[in-house]
Amino acid sequence: MTDRPGSDRFGILVAVLGGLLVALAAVLIIFLVARNDDGATTTAAASTTETTAPGTTGPTAVSTTEAPTTTLGTTTTPTTTAAPTTTAPPFTGTLDDKSGPVIGSPSGRVIDIRSADHDGYARVVFDFSPGGVPSYFVGYTDAVTLTVILYPMNDGDPYDPGLFDAGGSHPVNAGEIVSVEDGGMGAGSGEYSFEIVVTAQRPFSVGTLADPPRLYVDIGD
Repeated sequence: MTDRPGSDRFGILVAVLGGLLVALAAVLIIFLVARNDDGATTTAAASTTETTAPGTTGPTAVSTTEAPTTTLGTTTTPTTTAAPTTTAPPFTGTLDDKSGPVIGSPSGRVIDIRSADHDGYARVVFDFSPGGVPSYFVGYTDAVTLTVILYPMNDGDPYDPGLFDAGGSHPVNAGEIVSVEDGGMGAGSGEYSFEIVVTAQRPFSVGTLADPPRLYVDIGD
């Protein structure tokens, strides 16, 4: 009967120790579970979605859309076509007399006298009223006078008023040309003459154009 209290104390001690061990085990399990949960969360946060390109052994970062690549030499530059260059033929005048036939049905009336400088020569133009160009003879009659004889011309009204001043002169002052003078009626019926005054004899050329009808005389510089 005297030994029973000691046994009871031993049993109580064993029970307490067992409870402590159970509690310690529970705490350890909770700690381990919590630790595993934290690691999983950290790993999930740090992970990046990756793809593996076909034929490769490692992960390849997800590609982003790139700007289109422009290949050098493929851009077409608009071609600008230059306007054709017109080169005036060189002046080929001579000192020889020149003549030409009637063209069309000339009215025999000069309506304008024009002049202009060109590269290497100056030009005098006789404009006629519609119909055609009279025949012509052009040649030097002295050192400074190039005479233009036209046929057939209107005897009573060979040119428009205002083309010549009171002295019968039409100033030019282009190149070697000083003026065009009213030469009056020619030797034959229907002829009329105009005199181109120059600074000195120079080679010349003569030509006709239509629409409107006109005759031009080019005198070299």
